Amino acid sequence: MNPLVLQLVYQLMYRDMLYSLIVNGCESPKQPRTCGLLQGSPLSPILFNRFINSVLLSLNWNRQPTFPWPLFFADDGVLIAPTIMKAQSLLNQASSWADRHAMSFNILKCGYIVTNQPLRTYLPHMLTLNNHPIPHVTSYKYLGVMFLRKGLEILEEANLLS
Repeated sequence: MNPLVLQLVYQLMYRDMLYSLIVNGCESPKQPRTCGLLQGSPLSPILFNRFINSVLLSLNWNRQPTFPWPLFFADDGVLIAPTIMKAQSLLNQASSWADRHAMSFNILKCGYIVTNQPLRTYLPHMLTLNNHPIPHVTSYKYLGVMFLRKGLEILEEANLLS
């Protein structure tokens, strides 16, 4: 990002900014605000999308323009990979990106599913993110849509949403 734009963002969102928390009517001491995005600010979604776009470009590098490997909505993401090896490669790329940008992932909210393998030949593989194992799950809800080991059940989802 252009250094002048970064300086402007800093001036508008962080310079001389203080915050406090109110819990059960009690206010905490004021603290300086040095990072993050202001909740409710019309500028915050634009800045976040501008920032997060680089991870999407990185994960989709050399990808044919058919279906992307990563899907993101705000700070929720899903990686769709054709193989376990490709999934781990994408996770490694995401981990490197996060390290370079002082970001981290919440492993407790992560899970992975291997689809389209016959049950009797299926063995869960170990995928890791930042050297932490990602839990293997049999279903995963992403943006309100349930993904299962057998894939996405369109009719089942339509019934749930209707």
